[in-house]
Amino acid sequence: VFGGDLGGFAFEYMTAGIAVVLGDPGRWICSGMSGGAVFVRADAARGIDRDGVRSRLAKGAKVHIGVPRDDELPALRDLLAGYRRALLGSGQDDDAHAVRALTDDLPAAFLAIRPGGEVVDQSVSTE
Repeated sequence: VFGGDLGGFAFEYMTAGIAVVLGDPGRWICSGMSGGAVFVRADAARGIDRDGVRSRLAKGAKVHIGVPRDDELPALRDLLAGYRRALLGSGQDDDAHAVRALTDDLPAAFLAIRPGGEVVDQSVSTE
């Protein structure tokens, strides 16, 4: 397995940026998420599909689960390419090839979690 599992409460109060999870995202994820996107590798054998991710969300998480959008694919591809280079550099060739295979069909390989409620523009200060 080339992806690590997270323990819980990941992406709590996430306000911007993107993250990629190749393993299990853990329980109680995305509580208070107001920006950014989290891409979780779909793995039906491990129960990491749309319903499985939904069951891992924090009770009050106001997010939507969908597929990566076309405008998000370049950044997702870049993150995976960087990880692949790191794997190759440390002699983990099999895992690097598995990561490369994910990029063949990113919308099928990943689920996207995005804020679903009112999102406040984080670039504007109210102070």
